Amino acid sequence: EKTSPKILIDFGGFQVFDAATVDTSILILRKELSRDAKPALQAVRILNDFTPQADLEGYVQHNAVPVNEFSSESWIISTGAEYAVRKRIEEVGVPLKEWDTAIYRGILTGLNEAFIINGKKKDELIAEDPKSAEIIKPVLRGRDIKHYKVEFADLWIITTFPALQIDINRYPAIMSYLKTFGKRIEQSGDPGCRKKTSNKWFEVQDTIAYHTEFEKEKIVYPDIMRLPRGNNDFSSYPYFYLDKKNFHVEATNFIMTGDGIYLIIAILSSRLGVYAFTKFFAGPQFDEKGFRYKKEYLQNFPIPKVDPADQHPYEILVDCILFAHEKGMTSEASTLEWVVNVMIYGLYFEEVMKKARCYINDRVAEVVKPFKPGDTDAFKTEYVMSLALFFLKDKTVYPGMLHSKNVEPVRIIHGEKK
Repeated sequence: EKTSPKILIDFGGFQVFDAATVDTSILILRKELSRDAKPALQAVRILNDFTPQADLEGYVQHNAVPVNEFSSESWIISTGAEYAVRKRIEEVGVPLKEWDTAIYRGILTGLNEAFIINGKKKDELIAEDPKSAEIIKPVLRGRDIKHYKVEFADLWIITTFPALQIDINRYPAIMSYLKTFGKRIEQSGDPGCRKKTSNKWFEVQDTIAYHTEFEKEKIVYPDIMRLPRGNNDFSSYPYFYLDKKNFHVEATNFIMTGDGIYLIIAILSSRLGVYAFTKFFAGPQFDEKGFRYKKEYLQNFPIPKVDPADQHPYEILVDCILFAHEKGMTSEASTLEWVVNVMIYGLYFEEVMKKARCYINDRVAEVVKPFKPGDTDAFKTEYVMSLALFFLKDKTVYPGMLHSKNVEPVRIIHGEKK
């Protein structure tokens, strides 16, 4: 309110100090209000082409862009063209927090060594007492969640959630097992124990009142997502998976349930989703390799409100992509994700995509068919292969996919120069 910002240098994930891993920035302000109604701040983001030996002043002069839009929430360093893309995304979409969805953190046990067990121990506990199976569930760690797939490590979690008010005496095998951890499993806060809570000794640390959400169809994803090497290969990034197998997740992950999750995962997993989140909606970069997809950031992502009937093509394609990844059909998965990427561009930039004859959404909706409950894996494999091949030959879809990179907002998102 009393100064005029002049220069902002955002080092992002660049390690400025040898002994401190912190996000660093330099902000220079003039101690007076600007006479200009819209003062231009010269701002620059330090990217991976910067080295400690580089001339910082020269780098700033060469790469700085004017920033005219300020808010109390964030300042976005972007060119005029990038700002136009952001503005359009915000105009078309509705913040995720205004959708009928919910985001929950994974399970904090306070002692993973005790509560997360391997398949062998799980089988032993169930063999000793079959009732143990009631509160042993499959669990995912952050490293197990990949792009449209998971790599289940045969790990299981003992779900003694306080909200369940479990009588541990009903599960003697699990009770005996947990007792082998002695004082370490107590929640007293004493040295060598878990932190102090009002929960019982055999319970996990969180109340987990939302435990039923783990049994629903949901998106699962890790808190921290590492960027692909070279920041340009998005064939295996970002790490969102649509779970139908009732996986639970530990505390370094999140789950999302509610309406529209197929459309949401399609958007968040797309090139537009990666670009928009990391460029405009993410918090401070975690380090030079990745971002944190925390709830407070992700819930601001604008998702277009699409009628349920118009979401069906995305549901079908997401199912096909999940199946293709599960079966190692890499080529087909890549083609179908390409189709989804171009459909997402059509969702946010419909008029521009139609003008460039790159709008494929209606054509895709005409041809895709959902899996049926009785479909075999062999049938699904054949369908996914034929669908991917169809898209590569169709006279509407393939040209739209091929030429979409020439459309202005798409070109910007892909980082392509004119």
